[in-house]
Amino acid sequence: MQLALQQAALQLGRHINDLAKGEVCLALTYNGAACMAAESSLEAKQPFELQ
Repeated sequence: MQLALQQAALQLGRHINDLAKGEVCLALTYNGAACMAAESSLEAKQPFELQ
């Protein structure tokens, strides 16, 4: 498996939507924000699961 080396600066709060839409694969965030992103991805019927 290869990972693309990219560096991104995320705006405060934007990472929740980016995770839910699958635009980022890793984020350092609070548990509550991660739960919000997981819930949003389920509601949007995304083909992946956030853990």
